[in-house]
Amino acid sequence: MEIKANFKCPKCGYEYGYMCGADKTMNLYARIVRDMREGKYGEGIKKVFAAEPLAAVDVSRHLWICPECGKWKNRRDLSVYFPNDDKKEKIAEAREATMMLAVDDYEPQVYDEELRRDYHLVVPSVVRCECGAEMVKNDSPETLKCPKCGEDNPPDAREQKRTATDSTIQLDW
Repeated sequence: MEIKANFKCPKCGYEYGYMCGADKTMNLYARIVRDMREGKYGEGIKKVFAAEPLAAVDVSRHLWICPECGKWKNRRDLSVYFPNDDKKEKIAEAREATMMLAVDDYEPQVYDEELRRDYHLVVPSVVRCECGAEMVKNDSPETLKCPKCGEDNPPDAREQKRTATDSTIQLDW
């Protein structure tokens, strides 16, 4: 499910927003996995993928909030997962069948539900704030600081809208 939030700061009038959830763009997933395998995310991640060819990546967008200063970023997770031992054979067979139908530079995308059910976390994503603190993932904050003036958005101004066609929740603050 995708979450979108739009804000209008009550103090300065600045409008901003964020989007969280899975990105269904297969080209993006394939590019990120390829870049990780080639070492563009560091030699450590390259070694992780060499150790487990069935490794998967969480490419979902999340809201990361600093517990120290309250600043926030909207970034991809990029945590790396290995398949659970009891699921490896099933995943390998499904991957092989999918790859037979695929064109060059294709990587079967693994979504949130599959990651939770069939995989386990091996390399968590770490997002750092400008202040140096490690940021925390929180896709539904009660308040969120305005990036322009620093004012917190009031939690009671939040309004949710669901659209059944695209599994989206629209949050207007």
